[in-house]
Amino acid sequence: MKFRRELWTMLSSEREGVGRCFSNVVIEPGSAFEDTDGPKINRFRYTFVKHKPFSGFSFAESQITAGEPIVVSDEKGHFALANGYVVQISSRRLTVSVDRRLHNARTKVVGFDADRNQSFMGIMEVNDSKLADSRGGEEEEFRSKRLRDLIIEGVPPSFKPLSSVPNLSASAEANLNVDQKEAIEKLIRAIVAQGKSVLLASYTHTAVDNILLKIRYDGTKILRLGVPAKVHPEVQQFADLAGIPKKSIEEIKDSIENSQVVATTCLGINHFIFNSRTFDYCIVDEASQITLPVCLGPIRMAKTFILVGDHYQLPPLVQNKEALEGGLDVSLFKLLCDMHPGAVVNLEHQYRMCEDIMLLSNTLIYFGHLKCGTPEVASRSLNIPNMSGLKQHHISPLSVPSSHTPCLGPTRGRCWLRDLLDPSAKARLVNTDFLNPRAGESANGSRIVNVVEVALCNQLVEALISVGIPAQEIGVVTLYRSQLALLRQNLRRHLPELEMHTADRFQGRDKEVIIMSCVRSNAENNVGELLRDWRRVNVAFTRARTKFLIVGSKTTLREGNELLDRFVKLMDGKGWCYDLPPTAVGSHVFEEPAFTQVSPQRTKSKPVSPKKKGQSPIKRSPVKRQSRTVLGPMRNESGLFGMGGRKAEKLGGKETHAAKMVGRRPVLRDVYHDLLG
Repeated sequence: MKFRRELWTMLSSEREGVGRCFSNVVIEPGSAFEDTDGPKINRFRYTFVKHKPFSGFSFAESQITAGEPIVVSDEKGHFALANGYVVQISSRRLTVSVDRRLHNARTKVVGFDADRNQSFMGIMEVNDSKLADSRGGEEEEFRSKRLRDLIIEGVPPSFKPLSSVPNLSASAEANLNVDQKEAIEKLIRAIVAQGKSVLLASYTHTAVDNILLKIRYDGTKILRLGVPAKVHPEVQQFADLAGIPKKSIEEIKDSIENSQVVATTCLGINHFIFNSRTFDYCIVDEASQITLPVCLGPIRMAKTFILVGDHYQLPPLVQNKEALEGGLDVSLFKLLCDMHPGAVVNLEHQYRMCEDIMLLSNTLIYFGHLKCGTPEVASRSLNIPNMSGLKQHHISPLSVPSSHTPCLGPTRGRCWLRDLLDPSAKARLVNTDFLNPRAGESANGSRIVNVVEVALCNQLVEALISVGIPAQEIGVVTLYRSQLALLRQNLRRHLPELEMHTADRFQGRDKEVIIMSCVRSNAENNVGELLRDWRRVNVAFTRARTKFLIVGSKTTLREGNELLDRFVKLMDGKGWCYDLPPTAVGSHVFEEPAFTQVSPQRTKSKPVSPKKKGQSPIKRSPVKRQSRTVLGPMRNESGLFGMGGRKAEKLGGKETHAAKMVGRRPVLRDVYHDLLG
């Protein structure tokens, strides 16, 4: 894995330069905290500060974001002193929760191996000693000859008709669509009925908890395995083995033996409960995203298994080139679907997307098989509570800089924000090709960003919130982590309600409105590898319920590959391509200064002047703001977009100098100079 190699081949300062490390940091005095009652994985909390920060340094200007897993080492070569997660990140401080105390650095243990000392590596490995120690007979390794026949020999599964079908309530029966009623004969084995036991598994805690949230009120006795801190708060009540102290052996045995549903992640199958219990059924959710060896873990604990997934979306993530070439990215779900199509039940009715949005993936990926579950789902549109809220972003020409052409009012056909927010605009390709100048991408090493697309996404989010759409119902997706970091910094005032993720992280999630930033826009019409990945594109295309806005260059997308060309032709054919006017970026006004909207330094506090810390470069009245400025990159004298231009421009009575603002911020500096030539 490339990032793992970097640990051994690059200095910490070199890794910091590419945004994947923070070097030369120290624990802030007084920040150490130990939660003695908390789980081991995040028992210790520390706040790091830069030992000798250079001018303009910011923890926020990195690929490392809140929630990222981290490894803490020291500059003397002692590796993996602790593992944990980033809890909070700001420009000057980085707070982490880790599994070990960091007060006394440990020396590297002889024989330490980065792979084999990881918590779950041994679970996924099979070696001779494990085979010798495994349970013999039919249960050896894959538990039974039946499983080996199904998976290795390709013997087709057989199904026995049920002697009696468990009765469903009238309301439950009414909620089943045609597909579900047809599938019930095969899927009923997984329903908790007739006293059968079920092992529920998926790769992530989130996926497991999403299912438990739907059945938590059914009266079924559920046991959730795992660290309570990683379990959703509303289902932590089921994590009673780890979270609720037991007074006797009988209480422990009751939890283990009498729970009808036991839920865990696929890598949690080393729990001691599996030494003494076999389940009637195992359901593996999101199985199409799980590698075959990992999927074998839970299914060998049950007599019958059911895999649920969609191999038209993201496959298992495999970063090792040799393993990839060996086929590790082919999931057991995909393997069995191809081997035994007769045992596959397709649930073609969907209840997420309206018909216009569904048309994209249905035409490009699913061969027209998808159907809206009800006429109401097909026809629904975004409810705009207060379209007049757009008026606050339209003012007289005298109120904006002379370099911009203002939009005078939210009139349909004359205001691009009004057009895109219209409830009838359910799926639109927001074409940036006609912006003057073109909204081109910028690269800093392997990091690719598009500052103008960030400004456009900002404006769309702000406009949606202005007309009454809650931030919780809006999602921003991109395929590039560097673009995501820029978006998060510019929209962080709406966090955590506003969700922004890569397509990979958005899988399994949905929102009323999704705004997608394509990023790639260049003279060579090169879309890169990420946009060529049709599964990743499919995930992004299927997240929105009522409005999906794709911000990007139509010319670049058209030349990407066959799928993207078909996508552009589909949007053109339906009249769903919206060409932004040349002055779109600078035609509306918003409260915040332009340079703070595109700077990764954006925080909730006032911006700090490069000349004097603690002083805001913009004068603001504590009662009423007098200055309202354009949201987005301004144009300099040459007409190019930049962070306010080379020449200082007065905003609210105080001069700002873009060159000084980005002087020691590598991402912004390179973007700035690239845009200005």
